[in-house]
Amino acid sequence: MARGARQSRSAECEGEQSPPHAGIRVVDLGNYIAGPGTAVILAELGADVIKVESLTGDVACNIGPFG
Repeated sequence: MARGARQSRSAECEGEQSPPHAGIRVVDLGNYIAGPGTAVILAELGADVIKVESLTGDVACNIGPFG
């Protein structure tokens, strides 16, 4: 079983099943938290995620700690 994949014991007995979003390609054009966070969830569900960002990188990478 692939790392991070979750299957029930009955699914393991029947053989490997593909993730629910296998074969779907997603283009992530988001910034900050919501866009990339959603892309991570879709990738964990089996989608191929392509992240597109500016040459300076994701804006959220330059945000310092709060408090």
